[in-house]
Amino acid sequence: MVSGGFPEFVKTRQQEILMQCFNDIITRDIIERKACDFVVYANGKVKDVIQVCYQLYQNNMNREIKGALEAMEFFNLSESVIITHDQADTFSINNKTIKAIPFYRWATTKTKS
Repeated sequence: MVSGGFPEFVKTRQQEILMQCFNDIITRDIIERKACDFVVYANGKVKDVIQVCYQLYQNNMNREIKGALEAMEFFNLSESVIITHDQADTFSINNKTIKAIPFYRWATTKTKS
């Protein structure tokens, strides 16, 4: 004898698995595209693009900078920010400026970029 709830359980579980696969595919695609973490809007316009990275290392710096540059190009911005745990640096590439700033500095400034 099969419970009447069993087919519903299987259907729900299949949906959960499909949703997880969908999320995994999207996440993988975003990572491969070097996507930007945050896009800040104000008054209907893009004000800033922000990357967040605990620590910039040799193995992730390229990805973080490329993500920022692609978003800056797309939204026609000349500056962006990478918020880090405690690093500060400035990168100038193709007439665009990316500032790596420590979280404490970002969190305590009145204008957040």
